[in-house]
Amino acid sequence: MPYPRSIRVSICGLKNALTALLHGEASPVQVKSIIRVCHSNAEGALARRGHLTHLLRLHGLSLTDLAFDCISDLFARDNDGRYKALESYFSAYEVAAFTDEDVYFHLQRLSFTKVRNGLFRLYSEMDPQLARILHNIKVAARTLGFFIETDRLGESCLVPSLCDTSEHLPSVDVPDLTAWLSAEASGNEFIPELLGKLSMSLRKQTSFSRIVPVVSIGLAIRAFYNEKEIPRLAEPATVVDDGAIDAGEAISEAINAVKTRTYSKYVERGKVSPGIFELYFQVIRQMFELRFVGHDGDGFQLSENFLMLAPDMTPEEYRKKHRNRVEYLARLVQKRVSRTLLR
Repeated sequence: MPYPRSIRVSICGLKNALTALLHGEASPVQVKSIIRVCHSNAEGALARRGHLTHLLRLHGLSLTDLAFDCISDLFARDNDGRYKALESYFSAYEVAAFTDEDVYFHLQRLSFTKVRNGLFRLYSEMDPQLARILHNIKVAARTLGFFIETDRLGESCLVPSLCDTSEHLPSVDVPDLTAWLSAEASGNEFIPELLGKLSMSLRKQTSFSRIVPVVSIGLAIRAFYNEKEIPRLAEPATVVDDGAIDAGEAISEAINAVKTRTYSKYVERGKVSPGIFELYFQVIRQMFELRFVGHDGDGFQLSENFLMLAPDMTPEEYRKKHRNRVEYLARLVQKRVSRTLLR
């Protein structure tokens, strides 16, 4: 998709400026033109994050200052005066074949990445409580599979897996997310379970986009816990140590072995489709990673979580056609994992 005319005019000569910079021959004007593009994109990405306003005001920062802070690493020079970060990134591309628009695209992408990294650093330094929640959300999202992690305009977002994103709809705000959690959860849940409930709420609603910034989810979870007056900010569900890594490897090995052993029985004989067969093991992985890696598997329901992964399936269909198979495969995986961990 072509850029608006105003952008095309403003970036005229950008390729020449970058080429000169990469060869160590850029004039101050050319360097400033590259900094201006990166800063403009970084500031625009920050301005779209309404949740930053309070944090910036609290610590006396401006969006302009924060944008410069985020992109500063890109323009750090070594002892020879070379811009090593930019040179390293663009060494993977044939810059000579780029247009001004191509250079703008890559600088925009770099700026968005720096904004994302800079914000997590900011939260870690200025709001360690929120930083812990954000870390736990990202670990749980990767482990459970309820959400897919995606990047939208440089911001880390989550979207429920296997459903329409509805990204044409307005974004959901933090108070709505908090209200959904309050309606679905008691306050005794850890973050992995809250993410499961939030996934269901996002799937059911039709008024908002299902793409939600990780920071918005973190703020909603913190507001929910504060509302319930129950601390759940550093639960063991995301503690990663050597034992947890061993357990994760044991689970993967067990699942791959059982899947290979039973594929012909279920898929090749036409008892179940390849897609449903994969979902069997996806929900089994969720259960055992929570149990052995997160130490938080109490109350995990195979049926409930499987239906989250297969929203078009009815509970009756699951009970009649799939429950016995899932439970049988889970027992096979458990035996293999237990044997491995007891060695």
